[in-house]
Amino acid sequence: MQQIYACRHENPCQIARTDEGERVCSCGTVLEERLPEETGPPPKYPVSLYHRLEKGGDPRGMKVVNRRLHIYASSLSEFSNICGKLGMPDSVQDKAWSTYHKYRSGTYYSRAKCAMHSIFSACREAGIPVNEGTIRSTIQSVMGVKSAPKPLSVISEMREEILQMGIDSNEGHSDEYYLNLEIKLGYARFNKADADRFKIMLMRYYVGAKGNGQNRALRAAKGAYKEMGATRRV
Repeated sequence: MQQIYACRHENPCQIARTDEGERVCSCGTVLEERLPEETGPPPKYPVSLYHRLEKGGDPRGMKVVNRRLHIYASSLSEFSNICGKLGMPDSVQDKAWSTYHKYRSGTYYSRAKCAMHSIFSACREAGIPVNEGTIRSTIQSVMGVKSAPKPLSVISEMREEILQMGIDSNEGHSDEYYLNLEIKLGYARFNKADADRFKIMLMRYYVGAKGNGQNRALRAAKGAYKEMGATRRV
């Protein structure tokens, strides 16, 4: 008789965390869910980065901590609009704005390149699944530029200058950024039931894949799509 061994979920290499706060085993079992915080209903109108910093609405804002981070209101308003359209969490917006200010003050690069680098790096570090194309088109639209460069090409171009500022763009980012991005793309493509199934397959392939976070997510996505009878769209 064939023996069946139940997964004990004890191997940390087979467990990954998603952007939704779940810890999922490669067998598909959700080991931990993020419980909703009981802090009352969310505000009807989210407070933007501009209103938190320029208007002084949030005492935890960076402008209060370090007033030298302040730039003209027009720059903050523009950057705030980009972050808002991308749906970035407040903490990620704050990190991106702080970095953007450093780049604009300490380098000769354009507004679009500094925004591209700071926003993409902040999202990647926090594991927030906002893809490169969306960041590019949003910056292009809000800043009114004819074209926006690809994030990775900007990171490569700016690397030496920002290293002199003590910032290493190759460090600190979450390997799960690309995993969360593939999960998001799956939910945008499939219905809820199929998307849930796709996510379980994706997690199973991801924990067994080798390479860096981007390669693991790509290989996992290809495996999951194949199992779903579909192909990954570029």
